[in-house]
Amino acid sequence: MARPLFSKAFLFCLALLLGSEAIARSFFARRFHGRFEYGYNPDSGFRETDDGLVKLVRAGGRRFFPQQFTIYPKPGVLRILVVGDSVPRGANLKESYVQQAATFISAAGTPAEGINLCLGGNGVRRNRIVLERALHYHPDLVILHLNDSNEFEDEREWRRAESSASWAPKNWLRKSSIIAGIHEAKTEQIYWKWVPMEIRSRDLVNDADAELQARADTKQAEEWKTRVKTVFHESVASVKRSGVQVLIVSQCTFSSSNSNIKQLSDNGLDAFAATLTGPGVFHLSMKETLAPLDYAPLFADGSHLRSKGHEILALAIAQFVFEQKISANPSPH
Repeated sequence: MARPLFSKAFLFCLALLLGSEAIARSFFARRFHGRFEYGYNPDSGFRETDDGLVKLVRAGGRRFFPQQFTIYPKPGVLRILVVGDSVPRGANLKESYVQQAATFISAAGTPAEGINLCLGGNGVRRNRIVLERALHYHPDLVILHLNDSNEFEDEREWRRAESSASWAPKNWLRKSSIIAGIHEAKTEQIYWKWVPMEIRSRDLVNDADAELQARADTKQAEEWKTRVKTVFHESVASVKRSGVQVLIVSQCTFSSSNSNIKQLSDNGLDAFAATLTGPGVFHLSMKETLAPLDYAPLFADGSHLRSKGHEILALAIAQFVFEQKISANPSPH
């Protein structure tokens, strides 16, 4: 009697995988949509409902703070959007500077809403994708947070997205959402956190150690600086073409030397932001805003702010809105 080509155990496992894949694609399609594009899918995390609402959710490689707003602003309500990384994102939604700014503006008699579209680890390329989607929601003011410290993450996630999209034989199994999810969990939760560097290196897995090595590469660092300037300039131009005013908030970092001399550095970002200002484009320097204060307690670490630091920036943004007389546009309805 001829031996079966496939064993019963193999056929059972295959049927189980196919069944799981069918269930995942049928009932969890939203969860998997854009997940393996790692923030490069324009629609990930944005869910529009039939009744005209937008829900920001954690999906598709984007971990937005959960928020809900109308596609079109309510009449008379000033809509402010901020796009950036973990610094403007803040430790929580309520304490982030865009939310606090909206609160201050509303308290002064101008109804305002602040929408936080910031994502930890996002560099200029992924921020630009978020921005293009955000402009569909009719903001009156767009705040672009200018930082240059996340280009390694943008590059890493771009490579992961390219690899995931490839139909090279090594990726055939990963076309299964289930297997791709398991592979991703192994990479992010095991390799990047627990496996020794020598093993990670053999499997070509990028992580924080690889980031340090990349930042020490002078040529790579220059390429990233050029990318930041080019793509950020494109982002500002895109907002201008939409007829919306732009406020650039340039990042600064805090450091303390061995002699306990505390200092702020803008890493050249203030000078670059100044080259972009003009009609409809304004600049707020974190360094200039915080420097006159006792700024050390305002920082949670070298770059992230505590709630009080966000509050100070929020007050500066509210003052800017009043000085420039930025108001809500008539509803497009």
